[in-house]
Amino acid sequence: MTNNRSKIQKAAEIFLLFAAFIYLCGGTKINTVLPNELTILMYHNLIDRGEPDELSISQKKFYEDMKWLGENGFHTILPNELCALRANGKPLPEKTVMVVFDDGYYSNYSLAFPVLKETGMKAAVMLITSQIKDSEPTNDPRVAMLCWRDVKEMSESGLIEFGSHSHNLHNPDQCGEFIPGKGKSNGIQRLRNETRKNYRIRLDADIKRSVSLIYEHTGQNVVSFAFPFGVADEWANDVLRQNGIRVTFLTGNQVADLGKGLFNLKRVGIHEYTDISKLLRAGASVGRL
Repeated sequence: MTNNRSKIQKAAEIFLLFAAFIYLCGGTKINTVLPNELTILMYHNLIDRGEPDELSISQKKFYEDMKWLGENGFHTILPNELCALRANGKPLPEKTVMVVFDDGYYSNYSLAFPVLKETGMKAAVMLITSQIKDSEPTNDPRVAMLCWRDVKEMSESGLIEFGSHSHNLHNPDQCGEFIPGKGKSNGIQRLRNETRKNYRIRLDADIKRSVSLIYEHTGQNVVSFAFPFGVADEWANDVLRQNGIRVTFLTGNQVADLGKGLFNLKRVGIHEYTDISKLLRAGASVGRL
């Protein structure tokens, strides 16, 4: 009798596990992910007129994204806060996401900053520091970059943390454009026939300049670095660590796996047509560090 009861109980447990598996894998997505996962939303430029493009979305779209996050119980985490959680062995709070802007467009101040203040969301901005100006831009808002006065104001708000996107390694000789083709060097990648020693010297000088400029104008210790074009190089890691970098970002359109450390975290590019409600239905972090 005892054996029969044990068999029935075991069969019931197997059935419940199978039912849970079917539910999780079926058409109905739920708001959960595997442990150690964090969804990082990647933006670039915002516009308030004209047509969105690959790097630009409307301010209205960004507002709707941030408003949806708040209304659905999500909150944002900054890179330095992520480092603190890791150092203290604490778990990520439920429904945590990260918002990251690349390059340092003026619209991050003129259009994104007001939205962040209204919604209470936080964001990290990765600066190409050679492109940050000493005065307000007067050129086309699609290409206008931040000035240091605005960077300082944003940093003092507590809503924005600044990281490096290099000082001047975003293919400046190609007007910042990616060079396709096998064997081509982009961003911080080593040059053809470049020795490791020369590579380290070249990269170290650039990162030191970028990090020091951000600290000089904000007082923030720089802990994050976004690889230009999302292209990494394993020779870079030691140089980045020696300059205080603790978090690095790729692209990849995937959820970041924190279980492998805080380097080479993948991000999800957000476009005008991206529905973050669908994206986050099964992609919000409830993980552990």
